[in-house]
Parts: sequence; C-alpha cells; structure tokens
Amino acid sequence: MLLQLLADGVPIDCGGMGDALTGCYGRLPAVGIAAAAVLAGAGVLGPVLLAVLLPQLLNTIAGVPTGDGTPDDPREGASPTGEPADARIVSASLANADVFRAARSAGTEPDEPAVLVLRYRPDFDRRDFDRKARDLVRLGREGRLKKAAPDRESNKVYDPSTGKRRTRTNVYRERIIRRLTKGGRLTRDTGTAETNKYLANKRVVERLYAGKGRPKAAGVGYDPDHIQELQLDGKDTYDNFRLMDTWTNREIGREISVALRNVPEGTPVIVKVIP
Repeated sequence: MLLQLLADGVPIDCGGMGDALTGCYGRLPAVGIAAAAVLAGAGVLGPVLLAVLLPQLLNTIAGVPTGDGTPDDPREGASPTGEPADARIVSASLANADVFRAARSAGTEPDEPAVLVLRYRPDFDRRDFDRKARDLVRLGREGRLKKAAPDRESNKVYDPSTGKRRTRTNVYRERIIRRLTKGGRLTRDTGTAETNKYLANKRVVERLYAGKGRPKAAGVGYDPDHIQELQLDGKDTYDNFRLMDTWTNREIGREISVALRNVPEGTPVIVKVIP
C-alpha cells in the first residue's frame, strides 16, 4: 500500500510513526520507489527495522537530509581560518589541538570538549558532506559525541552462510544488493525502469559493488556509513546506517581519526563547520 501511494504521488500521513518517518514524501523517482521494496519485501530486516531503515534509504536516494527535522545550517558556529589560499584543504581538524597536545605532553587531561572542525573539500560529494556535517553538528549539540575507543572485533556478527564473522557494514551492503536485484540476474537488460527492479536500481547496485573496492574519486561507490561515527561513540546498529559516497565517507573518517589522535577516550566532542 505504501509503495502504491508513493508511486501515485498521494500525500502520506506519517502520523503514528513518530520521528522515524520524517522523510515521507508524496512522489519519488523510480529509483526511490524500487528502493523502498528493499526493506518492505520478504521481511529480510524485520518489521521493526523496516520502520527505522525505510526512511533512511529513501532519504539517501532522494537526497533528503536526515536528523531532527530542523533546518539548521551545518555551517553554524563556523569561523574563517586565515589559511593561505593554496593551503591543502583538510576535511577535519581540531580547533583546540594545541590544548590537547600540551595536556598529553604533561600527562594531564583538558577539562574542555574537543572542538572538531569540518570543512568541505572540492573532491567530495557536496550533498553527502553537507548531510554528514549537519548530523554531526546536531549530535554534538545534543551532547551525544565523545571520543570512543577503537573496537573492530565487537562490531562483527556471525554469518551462518560462511561460518565466519563479518562486519555489519558488509552484511548491510549485501542485503541491499540482494534485495535490489532479486527476481532478475544482474545482466538482465529487458523491461523498463518501472517493471524491471534491476534497471530501476542499476546505478545504485553498481555503486554498491564499486564500494567494495577502493574508489579514488567521488561519485564512484556507495558505502554503508555510520551516521554517528563509531569513533565518536556511535552504535554499530542497522538504524545507524545510511548509504554515502565511498570516497567522501572514507576520507572524512580518516581525517577525523587523525584530528582526534591526541584526544583522550571519553572526551566530549562538539562539531563546527567552515563554510
């Protein structure tokens, strides 16, 4: 019923679902409609996760920012850096890095939060960067961000099909691909975008596969990204995932890690964005 309403462009009353469905829209492109079937079919992720993940995936493909529904500018609290025009742009840096370096050298801990500054790089996907920045600004303002200890092993789950432990990001990627291509081979080239699930989602599937490798530019791959970064005390749960441009995701994550290298675990983090 939901998919039919989306296809017909009928306004949807999302009442009763709380904030989980803040991304409801009356009409979506074919890719968005078909993508809705990913989580609606066969109960792959279960009815509870459906209510949480459906708007996330629809918003990803439709380009709608997520969060608390407020039109906050991700550049809130930004200030000029005074850097030379030809300086290499770094997407994440620590505004009070000197305080944390000095404290580490002295063997003490600062009594102030780490101020993480994000900045758009020209080689990034602009929409995905802005959406990521907006969410981190909001989470920091809500007091939910802090430097977390690295822990890769506990974030893995047992895969009965292989008998091995895999990361939830890989499990999520495979489930999305499987649902987007179910009912037809990847090489199938008949039908239309309205009748053939693979054709409707071909570009999304191609980018999900490309994200398994190491893309060197934006616009090539998709990664399941943690909306709240694990290194910022985010949870490794399916409702914390959203598809994001691979290059942009990995570069931001890498540079956040470098920026926080002298910050003690458990330190609160607030986020600001340079326009």
